[in-house]
Amino acid sequence: MLTHRFPDNSTALDATLAAALAIEPAGPARERALAFGKAISEALIMRREEDGANKAGESRASTASGQWRPTPRDLLPALDLQWATLVPFVLTTPQQFRPAGPPALSSAAYRQARATVATLGGAHSTVRTAEQTEIAHYWSDAIGTYAPAGHWNAIAASIVAPM
Repeated sequence: MLTHRFPDNSTALDATLAAALAIEPAGPARERALAFGKAISEALIMRREEDGANKAGESRASTASGQWRPTPRDLLPALDLQWATLVPFVLTTPQQFRPAGPPALSSAAYRQARATVATLGGAHSTVRTAEQTEIAHYWSDAIGTYAPAGHWNAIAASIVAPM
C-alpha cells in the first residue's frame, strides 16, 4: 500500500518490510498474514482509485468579502482543492459532521470575531501572550511544515507506547 502511494520511497519501504519480516518466524502463518495484507491493500487501492484525490480542484479565490483569497507574503494558490469533493473513506457523506457556517458578514458575532482575530493575530499584537504566539507558529501549517495531518500523526506517535 505504501509503495503504491509513495513509489519514490519503494526501496526504503521494501527494506523496512524485509527487516520486519526477518524477525518473524517463517511458515504458513506468516505467508497467510502477508497474503491477507496484500489482498486488503489491493482492495483498498482499487476502492479508492476513483475517489477524486488526484483530480484538479476548482479554485474559488476571490476578492469579495467573506471569500478565500491568497494571503501575503507569497500569495500562493490554495492547496488540494479537490479534497472538498473527495469521496469519503468512511463517512456516509462529506457533510455528515459539517459544523454550522460562519456568522453572517453583517452580524455582531462576525464583527466581534473579526476584532478578536485582528487584536490577537496582528503581527505586533500587544494582547497576545508568548504562549499564544508559540502555539500559532506550531499550528501554522505553512508549506514545509507538518501540515494538519502530520501534526496529528506526530501527536498520535508521541502517545502510542513503543512496542
